[in-house]
Amino acid sequence: MTKYRTHESFLKERLQDPAFAAAYLEECVENGDQSDFLDALRLIAQARPGGLARVAEEAGVKRESLQRSLSPKGNPTLKTVLTVFNAAGLQLTAKAIPHRAASAKKRRIAPKGNKGATGKS
Repeated sequence: MTKYRTHESFLKERLQDPAFAAAYLEECVENGDQSDFLDALRLIAQARPGGLARVAEEAGVKRESLQRSLSPKGNPTLKTVLTVFNAAGLQLTAKAIPHRAASAKKRRIAPKGNKGATGKS
């Protein structure tokens, strides 16, 4: 007899791989939906050995608090997000948005108080 499993159990198994988890989170960020990102982060935390309880312990918060902050309406602190990333073997990075980076180059933005691209203050 064929053994079936849920999509979530398959996904949690795959999310144990840091490369897959990183790609999954990146897709959620690119889609721009905070609840999808938090759901992905919660699944990644659950997929770790020891699950949410272990990640919560590492973050120095109660499991219920971590679960609430990673819910679709949650609002986790940066510390919490970084703790989940660290537990999953991930690093939070930033990259320039191509169309915005190009327009910033055109404007030649200078730091406040310095002479701009025109040489005038």
